[in-house]
Amino acid sequence: MASKSTYNILGYIYTGLCLTGSLLLIINVSTAIEATGVSANRVSSVVNGLAALVFAGVLLFGLIKRRAEYIRAYILYMKIHFGILVVLIIILNVIVVIFAASAGGQDEHNKDAALGAIGIVLLITGIILLVITAFFFFFLWIVKGALRAVESENSNRRYEAASTGKGNI
Repeated sequence: MASKSTYNILGYIYTGLCLTGSLLLIINVSTAIEATGVSANRVSSVVNGLAALVFAGVLLFGLIKRRAEYIRAYILYMKIHFGILVVLIIILNVIVVIFAASAGGQDEHNKDAALGAIGIVLLITGIILLVITAFFFFFLWIVKGALRAVESENSNRRYEAASTGKGNI
């Protein structure tokens, strides 16, 4: 287990990367919209980038002001975002498998090719889900560590304030 200061540093680095990534996503998609026009995919990317930017700001505010509830709100956003991503990947995978199975037709050779394609799709999807899950839990570990550091610091401040008789923080 890393120290509280390490979690604080990792939390700030993670927040900086999130802010940078969401800003770059918004800029990139906005440029593509200007060049080629609006599409549903691009609009959803901009909305996703804006949501990521807002919640990264919430996380940054929680880290700077040492407010655990803002960090918890970001953790909830992470979990919801991850859940939606996994569900969408699974739905897309089911659609591809159904399409590949129906495209096989009556010919035995085509059925074998379709089954092979389904196997490859399932393998690749499994690997993608494994990698996404590993990154999710790594980032969650960082943010939860920063949350524990903030909560510990706030608890220490309350204890010191109570023991010296200076009241609440």
